[in-house]
Formats: sequence, structure tokens, C-alpha cells
Amino acid sequence: MNNVGIAITTTGAGVIVVDQDVQGNNVVTDIRVLPFNVEEVVRCVEGLEADATTQFIVDSEGLGGALWDLLAPKTVKRSFPSETELAKRDRWRLYEVHGTARQELVNILVIKIHNEQLHFMPDLEGQDALTADLLHPPQVGPDGLVGSALVVALALAVTQRPRRRHGWA
Repeated sequence: MNNVGIAITTTGAGVIVVDQDVQGNNVVTDIRVLPFNVEEVVRCVEGLEADATTQFIVDSEGLGGALWDLLAPKTVKRSFPSETELAKRDRWRLYEVHGTARQELVNILVIKIHNEQLHFMPDLEGQDALTADLLHPPQVGPDGLVGSALVVALALAVTQRPRRRHGWA
């Protein structure tokens, strides 16, 4: 199973795919550095190779709400949705935590880096940009801004998401 973290900010967008190795470490397998353009992010995500276990996590900050509306499966209006519809819907999460409460994203990312549980596939395009963003530990400002879209996308992709809990749609 892999996770896809998706974030868009006023400075650009990031889509990061993270898988797990046999030891349970997170391995970044794809990094997409994108411009501040919703249509381009939608095309990128729709073009990813995803299987039935891929989890997509969209940050609601910035234009994340618009991305969510365009990408996530719509709520089924029938009384009894099929198992296929439920499974597809369950693969998508919207991260809706705002303000300084977003520190949880940073904490998880910093712990994974400190414990050497975060690795990268060799020769990834976009790794230099992400590495530069990670040189200084990300911190959450009072406005909830964490840093670059790449850092947010990575934090979302390495976070174990609870099922339908506060802050998660």
C-alpha cells in the first residue's frame, strides 16, 4: 500500500508518493513539484499509477478544498452504496486541521526523520527541492503555515491516518 500526499499553496504544489519497505520504514518513491495550478495538480494525480490500496490525502489549506472537490469521489446519494463505491471513497482523506494544531504533521515528520524511518528511492526528480526544504526543521506558524507544499505533502503521506476522526474527513 502506498500513500499520496497532495498539497497546494500560493507558492506551488507538491504531490509525494510514499510506500513502506519490509521493515515498516517510509520510502519516498515519487516527488512531483508543480506550479500553483489546480488543473495541473488534478492531471498529475489522475495520472499516477494507483492500485486499490493507494490512499490519497489532500491538505485543505490553500486551494486544497478545490482539489478535494475535483479529485475525491463524490458522496454516493443512494441508501446502499456498493462495496466498490465505499472502498473507493475510503481511500481518500481531507486533512482539515488548521492553525497551530497542524503541529502534529510536523511532529510526525520530524520523528520519522530522527528515527531514520524515512528513505528515498535513488535519483528522484524533485528530491533536491524537498531536501532543501527539509534542511531546517519545519515549524508551524500561528497562521498554520508549515512550509512548502512539498513538506506538507510529505508529512501527509507519512502520517498514519485515523479513520474518520476530528480533523480528517
